[in-house]
Amino acid sequence: MKSNLVTSKEILEQAGISRATLNNYIKCGILPRPIVSSPGPDQEGVKQIGYFPTNSLLWIKQVKVLKQQGKSMEEIATLFQDKDWVKRLSLKNEITADRRNEPSMQDSAVRRRRHDERRGLKVTIENITSPAYLVNNNLEIEWINEQAEKSIFNRKINSINEIESRNIFKLILDPALHGVMRNWRDMVDLHCTLLQRNMNSDDLAQTYAGITDKDTALLSNAYLNRQAPAIDNLYRLPFSFMRTGSRGLKHFIVHSEAYREGTFVVFIPGDSNSASVIDMLSQREKIINELLHNRMPSVVSLCSMVASIQDSERLCAKLLPSKYFLLINDLWQAVSPVFDKYFGTYGRHAGNEMVYYFTKNKGNDYLINSINCAMEIRDMASRLSHSWNRKHGLDHTLNMNIGIHEGREFFGTIRSAGNIEFTALGESVKVARRLSEFANNGEIWATKDLISKISTEDRHGFTFGVYRDQTKGQVLQPDSFSLAGDYLNSDIASSQVLAPISGFAITEIRDRIHQQQVNISIKN
Repeated sequence: MKSNLVTSKEILEQAGISRATLNNYIKCGILPRPIVSSPGPDQEGVKQIGYFPTNSLLWIKQVKVLKQQGKSMEEIATLFQDKDWVKRLSLKNEITADRRNEPSMQDSAVRRRRHDERRGLKVTIENITSPAYLVNNNLEIEWINEQAEKSIFNRKINSINEIESRNIFKLILDPALHGVMRNWRDMVDLHCTLLQRNMNSDDLAQTYAGITDKDTALLSNAYLNRQAPAIDNLYRLPFSFMRTGSRGLKHFIVHSEAYREGTFVVFIPGDSNSASVIDMLSQREKIINELLHNRMPSVVSLCSMVASIQDSERLCAKLLPSKYFLLINDLWQAVSPVFDKYFGTYGRHAGNEMVYYFTKNKGNDYLINSINCAMEIRDMASRLSHSWNRKHGLDHTLNMNIGIHEGREFFGTIRSAGNIEFTALGESVKVARRLSEFANNGEIWATKDLISKISTEDRHGFTFGVYRDQTKGQVLQPDSFSLAGDYLNSDIASSQVLAPISGFAITEIRDRIHQQQVNISIKN
């Protein structure tokens, strides 16, 4: 690993800068954070030392040039945030170095070809040769390569369908692993450091279903003694495996970086070059897309929501094509942040319909999130409708009809024309679509399966119910349900869409209840 890296000491000596300047360059993002590792044989008396890519010397030289050109440190730091600019700088230096060493035109052609070949070798998550995996915010593995399965966990993680059974600590604390990995406690300590942003000392006993008091105490002690949080949740830590029956240790540098979707962990062997992996980790958007494309299908608890535009064909007939597309795009732009606010996962968009999923996540109640999101989308569509009517003279009420159902199903991704499409394989989205087709004038319909799993306190935050025939006509009966089949003989034109789900108990989500009303309701 160290053959293509330079130490902090070498940088200070060769670049002629102070340690304070070096630290400032790291803080400004001009230089990457160093890989902290054991020193080489020529650094006696030093326990650990920082290693940087060899290009760091070039970047420091370029900073000096930019300063001479009158640029401020703020302007220079901004330049180094442009990854393409940095790559062009590195490429220019590499070509220059090749030219200095060219003894002939023939050798020059060979060097250019080799240079082009090097440029074409891009590390992706699919060709990482080191153990690597993605741990989501619930501490569950969502993607893992074969190297990690073999050398770390000694089992096929991909064959575990239940996502809760892929909890990282449940896997490490499994006695079957302890027979193979002698220092498994060190693995617990390591992951308490890497994943501490998703852990809390108060709920360690709920880390995974079935955790024992003994393992809770062990986890609590490891969490208490974890290393300090890293800036930007980026870690590069030394780690060694002690495997049963093995004579020597296997040394690694553990790279981890936190994204919104989870924490990506890579174990780089101590005797290999990690520069290409470091470069890969810097491309956050690319890494996230690759991980989402390749995440394992998992059995999860989720809510499926289908939101459709009522009378979309009539609306299309009323407007010129340009205005119709403008209205639809305005609507989707308005509601997309609402889905993000409530941690909805995009599933599918088919012109007049959107499919979103709300999955069980630590710290977020996916059940109540789906209800709150639906009510906010309904209100957002109503406001946009009024705005468009005033601005464009449109005499059409824009309604979003919504259906929601909860279930436990296989959830994964399907590649479609280069895009990522999340899909739940089961009845939840089918039921939600039927309810959306049945809904009218901006109604929100949900199943009893969903409502019954929401806590009593959260149910006090909104009203729901169905209409019953009484002597005074139809009267809304709060907190009630009807079988979907009961509507099949009604005069509601869209009721026949409920035939395939006639056995489901359903209800209409009505309105929010303000907090003051909630408190009074709970007291009563």
